[in-house]
Amino acid sequence: MASCAACLQPIYQAQRFVLDGTEVFHAACLGQAYRSKLRMAEQRARELEAQVADTRRAAARVESETGRLRNESMSRAAEVISLEGRLAGVRAELELSQERLTARQGELQGARNQNAALRAELAAVKQERVEDKREDEVDASVQRFKMLELD
Repeated sequence: MASCAACLQPIYQAQRFVLDGTEVFHAACLGQAYRSKLRMAEQRARELEAQVADTRRAAARVESETGRLRNESMSRAAEVISLEGRLAGVRAELELSQERLTARQGELQGARNQNAALRAELAAVKQERVEDKREDEVDASVQRFKMLELD
């Protein structure tokens, strides 16, 4: 069963009706057809306006999100630059520390060599003292013997 596009009442079998495009009207409501078309046009206009408003809101959200993402990207880029600077500083500090370590190891090796030389020299001096003591003892013994002979 069809209904009138103007008054929205059902059209019964025995009633006269007029077909206008895709719309069905009571014969008496035919004068109101323009109102139906006007209502449909107004409805379509409201729908389009709602779509435009939704699209504008979505565009504003996307634009806002784009701005936020751009700001985050710039912030991250600045953070990366800062971290790269810190990394370069730490690398330079590491190089200086390695150079100082190499210098200290050279000094340590020099000190060890000097220590070994001094120990060898000390051992030689001790050996000389032992030999000198023996010579002194031998000399003392010989002198005592000579003194006994003189007596």
